[in-house]
Amino acid sequence: MIWDRKKRSSFRLTSKRDNKKGRPRRSTSSKSRRDYSDSGSSLPPVMVRGMATGALAGNSKTYNRSRRRIDIPLSVPGAEVRLPSIPQIKIGWRLFSLLLVFLSGFLIYEFWNSKEYMMDIAEVVGLKYITSREVNSFLAVQGKPVFMLNPISIKQDLLDTYPEFSDVSVKVEFPNKLKIDVVERAPVLVWNYNGLNMLIAEDGSAYPQRDENLDINQFPFIRSDTNPSDVSGIARDITIPIGINPNQLEFSPGTLNSGLEKSEILLSAELVSAIQFLSDYVPDRAELIYDEVHGLMWEDQRGWDVFFGDPESIELKILVYKALFNHLKSEGLQPEIISIESPHNPYYRLEE
Repeated sequence: MIWDRKKRSSFRLTSKRDNKKGRPRRSTSSKSRRDYSDSGSSLPPVMVRGMATGALAGNSKTYNRSRRRIDIPLSVPGAEVRLPSIPQIKIGWRLFSLLLVFLSGFLIYEFWNSKEYMMDIAEVVGLKYITSREVNSFLAVQGKPVFMLNPISIKQDLLDTYPEFSDVSVKVEFPNKLKIDVVERAPVLVWNYNGLNMLIAEDGSAYPQRDENLDINQFPFIRSDTNPSDVSGIARDITIPIGINPNQLEFSPGTLNSGLEKSEILLSAELVSAIQFLSDYVPDRAELIYDEVHGLMWEDQRGWDVFFGDPESIELKILVYKALFNHLKSEGLQPEIISIESPHNPYYRLEE
């Protein structure tokens, strides 16, 4: 029996050597199955539950997973070791999409909660009459993620809230910087409306006084019962026929033409310039006033009112007023009203 085992093993090794030398191998199982089917014999019918009568089990589809085969040759000629087959793993688009979703969610969570991307305060430059602390208090960006900031929205909010800003530039920089560069309008006069001081810029923009330490006495001061946004109805071009006694002069609605029109920035630049010009000629203890009917005027403490009307030809009106005042003074007359609303037709009314 021991001899038979040795004989069998030697026969197996001899067979493998013969195959390596080029001898043809046995026909494959598929060929034998094909020859078997050609011989005329057929498989016996097999009944399967759920199938129609007469169906053959051999017609059922089979699915085989492809497996990778690995054979490792040994040092002995003709001997090899076959390792267990490893299935080929393919990553489909669904698995890739799922991994991408998890990665995106993780990155969003890190950006949202990372202190590196949290805003502290905005860096504001160009301020003169407003403090950076006040602007940051309005923006309230501290503690917000930097990628949640919208530069266009921030710029529009600043322009809407602070009319003293003529231009605003907003820039967001990573990881957590917000830079704001503003151009601030400088006030040139103070408009007192019902006891509330409003600063007026050179272009006519009106805005409230925010800096309590600002000395408003350095600017020309004008008092009015009219809101700057409602400036209209200034008397102009009043024609007085020659020979009319000024003491009997009466105003009629038909003699008052339309006055200054509203501008997009509340006051016209001409009106602002006229107020600045008149402020140099206002007498001591007198107050410059804007009247809804007579326009620019002042109340002289010596007992008369002077009406200048609209800001048109304000330099000429001052010259006419000086000449008329000197004439009255030389005649020893005490006026009650002096109107230069129409510089070509000035008039005065004496005290009764």
